[in-house]
Amino acid sequence: MKNTLKLIGDMMLKSYKIFCPNLNKFITLEIYIKKHKKGQINDALYILDGQNAFKDKDATFKRSLRFTKYVDLFKDTRNINICAIAIKSYEDDIERTNEYLPYKFEINTKWNKSQNLSISKAFTNDFINTIIPFINAIFNINDSYIFGASLGALYASFIANNYTIFKGCGLFSICPFLCEKALYKDLSINKRQKLKTFIYVGKNEESDSLFDKDLYLNSALKLYDFLNNDNTRLLIDENGVHNEESWEKHIIDFLSFIYSNSNIKQK
Repeated sequence: MKNTLKLIGDMMLKSYKIFCPNLNKFITLEIYIKKHKKGQINDALYILDGQNAFKDKDATFKRSLRFTKYVDLFKDTRNINICAIAIKSYEDDIERTNEYLPYKFEINTKWNKSQNLSISKAFTNDFINTIIPFINAIFNINDSYIFGASLGALYASFIANNYTIFKGCGLFSICPFLCEKALYKDLSINKRQKLKTFIYVGKNEESDSLFDKDLYLNSALKLYDFLNNDNTRLLIDENGVHNEESWEKHIIDFLSFIYSNSNIKQK
């Protein structure tokens, strides 16, 4: 295991490479927290496609989600200690798809022939049994949440609904249309009424020259109607497109929602 530590004023940015035995590879975790003190209680926020979480220069399309300023904001204004854990994904499009798609494709795409469901299964096993215990041991974690966008949102929904360690999830521009039958079957079995679920979609979403705005919008509406409980919120951005700049505008809404009416136990 390798790690580097950067102290930026009263902020901490830490990078770890940890070995995931089921994936049989090292993965990079980049962790951001503000005003970290020994014995401090924190909430964990896991961010998928972690290369896009913090810094523009590291982001796939050179525009990150800029999560650091929202971690700072919640510490400064609400005294909520968020430990943001960015899990970097595969750079290769096919490998990323295999990691984040836990169900078999139900529509024809350019990735169908290369799908390997065992990779997503291995990632889930490592997430639950390697990554989370590693973070919990270092940072004194209270509650855990997960955030994902696009395919990352689909995976975030899957793992949050199947593992009760997660108290809430942010699903930005989710794409259930890739595997709708399997997803809704899984949700029907593992439906968690108390899971705080924030769904975001823009009205002008397009991606990969394959999926248009009607697919994203209608999928978000259907998912919201299916969950149909007080712990679910849908936010539709009239001008939102499928990128980090649009998603970043609503991170504050996501965090505000998951912490609404919560009994904060942190110190």
